[in-house]
Amino acid sequence: MLVDLPHVVESARSHFAESGLLERGRFCGADFFVGIPPGADVYLLKSVLHDWPDEDCVAILRNVRLALRPGARLLVIERLVPANPADAPFVVMQDLHMLAVLGGRERGESEFRDLASASELTWLGATPTETGFYVLEFTREGEVWGISNRVVAHGNGELPQKGAKDPSAQQASQAPIGARKCYTGGSKIL
Repeated sequence: MLVDLPHVVESARSHFAESGLLERGRFCGADFFVGIPPGADVYLLKSVLHDWPDEDCVAILRNVRLALRPGARLLVIERLVPANPADAPFVVMQDLHMLAVLGGRERGESEFRDLASASELTWLGATPTETGFYVLEFTREGEVWGISNRVVAHGNGELPQKGAKDPSAQQASQAPIGARKCYTGGSKIL
């Protein structure tokens, strides 16, 4: 499931349709500062947290934490600033760029651990990739088993309705997060 701001989701839906892949995707317009659809086994944020200062990262992570059911995982894909910044000059350059342009920054492992703690998440570890990114794994506070082997979850994609009627596709992007229906077409990864 792709969860992003409504205008981004509509653009992605169009791209999937043009590529003949619409039935393979699920799309939900939402704002991660307001709420995130619950129910997935794995939530993935790639190159998101480096866009934001710490207090905004904590707000995003707390909303993901609220969506995490027992046993679910949050995977964050970001670059890590090494203990010796001279070991990764590109990451240092990216750090300066993020700070100057967006007010965000690249972080080291200890800083991600601090964000996890402030968000009531448990840090499970960091796995390097061949691309220079790391896959950081988190779970709800107090849960400590390893990475989920069930990345794909099945379901109807509906968000909690809170008494609202099922909105049409046109109304859904305007509805409050609790009243939106996510459009389904198969399996989901949040």
